[in-house]
Amino acid sequence: MKQFYYIKNESQLVGGISELFLIVGKQHFSFAIRNSNEIICSAYYETAEGDNWKLKLAEFHPELLHRFEKITVAFDVPEMAIIPNSLFDESALKMHLQTLHPITQNVVLYFDSIQNKEVQIGYAVAKELHDWVNEKYPSAICFHLTGSLLKNFKSTDKDSLLVDFRSGEFLVIVFKKEQLQLVQYYSFSSLADILYYLLKICEQFGLSQEEVIINISGLIEKDSAIYQELYKYFLNIEFEKNAESLNFVEAFNELPDYYFSNISKIITCAS
Repeated sequence: MKQFYYIKNESQLVGGISELFLIVGKQHFSFAIRNSNEIICSAYYETAEGDNWKLKLAEFHPELLHRFEKITVAFDVPEMAIIPNSLFDESALKMHLQTLHPITQNVVLYFDSIQNKEVQIGYAVAKELHDWVNEKYPSAICFHLTGSLLKNFKSTDKDSLLVDFRSGEFLVIVFKKEQLQLVQYYSFSSLADILYYLLKICEQFGLSQEEVIINISGLIEKDSAIYQELYKYFLNIEFEKNAESLNFVEAFNELPDYYFSNISKIITCAS
């Protein structure tokens, strides 16, 4: 289990903890704790296949065992589909997902309604992961991560891509003149893979490389090879910022905003 960051305010972790926010994926996990409208703690981990990170969390983070007034869990799993309300049929959800993804394990199906986009997000969560969340946090409000990203999208008359990076994978959300076009996860093993998918998306949806806005979040550095290469092909690259309405303890200033962009959007949606 690899830790990318762990930020905490020791004095505020003692008593009074009220809200817990988690993002749970197949091989990554992050959380944030908010106390009295201030985010006081956050951590991000990535795990190898077979690494039983669920057993290690309590050891590494006893603060997660506190009693919380409110718990929000966002599943960040690629086995998902965006379905217009007019075409959504709950009884056909599993068949719909299986046509898009090779679902071979025992899963639990979820669906979220995104009212401002008039779509449903259908997704499959591994039963083991579902059971862990249900056991540890039975009162949690659960939804798919992409729902909070869509709800936080700011309307614009310009074409835009949200590209969220994690190790070996990235999520892309495509808007063309405010209209949602695509929500999809991509695996990559090289920089060439990333460029191939992004350029292919631009070609598929008729997006100009000179005009489209690339909004970046996740685990990427401004001086990284990925960023430098992207800048050769796209002129308008912006890094996501945290919502101005949220307050973070001073220790968060040591890392860039876009590291916490997804957690920030989940907190905004849950508030």
